[in-house]
Amino acid sequence: MRKIIALVCMTGIMTATTNDALDILRHVAGLQRMSAERAWQLDLDQNNITTADALKILEGLAGLAELAPIPPLPEPLEPLSQEMELRIKADRIEQLLERTPVHLLPEEGFSIDGVLIFRYFGTYSDSVTLIIEDAYTRTAGFWEAEIAGYNFEGSRSIMVWNDGQFYSLCKAYDEGFLTTEDIKTIHFYFNTHR
Repeated sequence: MRKIIALVCMTGIMTATTNDALDILRHVAGLQRMSAERAWQLDLDQNNITTADALKILEGLAGLAELAPIPPLPEPLEPLSQEMELRIKADRIEQLLERTPVHLLPEEGFSIDGVLIFRYFGTYSDSVTLIIEDAYTRTAGFWEAEIAGYNFEGSRSIMVWNDGQFYSLCKAYDEGFLTTEDIKTIHFYFNTHR
């Protein structure tokens, strides 16, 4: 029980509610690289455990984690400015014009209104990370990548915009636009509120 109290104190939580305990459990499970299947077995995401249950599980996991320091969470993201959003959308239209054969261009042309920034994951040294969609191209059904030891998977891929050009997340990392620390932060935001 002392380990639980120490872990709770390290996180700045003086009294543990069910949600606090669940958050701590998720973190400790992440430290242990617990499989998604095991986390589901614990019903963490369905809130089907009581505070007492969570603390019992936490006590067992805390012993495994040996009270490793909990890294600070990234700061909440500031939204993209409207000016930057319009610039990125205009560059996307430009990219579509360059890549689309003349005979396949839509009669009404491409419009910024047909481009959507679906999610934004932050700006890192002038590189904007986002999921961008448009009404003119089809997206692949599933995307997955391992970058700097972090696994990404979903129905939409993350793109990186830098100085008017678009890159895949992997290419941007390989080109040095993003650091390992940037990828870690992007991974955090990618997996938050999915």
